[in-house]
Amino acid sequence: MVNYDYKSENSSSQHSSTIDKSFMRRRGSAIEFYLELGLPLFALRKKGKNPATSHGFKDATLDKKILDKQFQRHPEGNLGGRTGGNIFVLDLDQRLGLPSVEYTLHDIEEEFGKLPDTPYVMTGGGGLHFFFSNPDNLVLPGKPGFRPGVDFKGDGGYVVLPPSIHPSGKSYEWDASFHIRDVPLAPIPRWLAQLAQKDRESAPATSNTEWKQLLQSGVGNGCRNVSLTKIAGHLFRRSVDDSLIAEILASLNKTIVSPPLCRSEVMSIFKSIQRKEIQRKLIGRNK
Repeated sequence: MVNYDYKSENSSSQHSSTIDKSFMRRRGSAIEFYLELGLPLFALRKKGKNPATSHGFKDATLDKKILDKQFQRHPEGNLGGRTGGNIFVLDLDQRLGLPSVEYTLHDIEEEFGKLPDTPYVMTGGGGLHFFFSNPDNLVLPGKPGFRPGVDFKGDGGYVVLPPSIHPSGKSYEWDASFHIRDVPLAPIPRWLAQLAQKDRESAPATSNTEWKQLLQSGVGNGCRNVSLTKIAGHLFRRSVDDSLIAEILASLNKTIVSPPLCRSEVMSIFKSIQRKEIQRKLIGRNK
């Protein structure tokens, strides 16, 4: 399904200091289409992912006049789309130490089954954004880092949309065979909706007996990522020093995991849970 060729005529860096009118025309055409889909939009920083507006994704709108004013202030700004409502996004990133995002996609499809055919974006940073519809009008919160290199963009989130330009100079682009203009959005997969609805805060804590059994029995194929992820989350929630958590995971990977994961995979798990914990604390402060 996925084409990993990121080359295109729009992928090179813009070196001119003058306003890129070609990009603005492409963005204007894209805006018209996204608004017809009912996707609320807002301005991002030039060649960036950060909002250019005062209230971030809360400034997303379906009103073209308001949007025009945003881009008058940021004529070369990237384009952001608010998720939730009628559109959800599965965001896959290239994990640390691995050559492509294909490995992240492989792990997700191995665990949950093949993703349905649906429009997807090849990001300027080497990732993939799979877009899904919401026929049952579900209210689903975002789930950052629910697997290494994997985020779910739901209510209260946003994504960078084509033809935005990544800081690397490469464009965000719809895959030619799964362009949103030509391929209908698949409904959000049941497993993904269930994961997004699952309240991890209310999940029962792992008992001392379970932790003891984990350490004594070890971890084999099929449970390695899940087990180290659980351990990392347990340690972060107890405010253990980040560097110590990384050392503990590396040590446990060598002693109880068989066969051990590669070091880069362990670090990918660590960074994913670290990022999720940072986001959880920020959300808690803003409540």
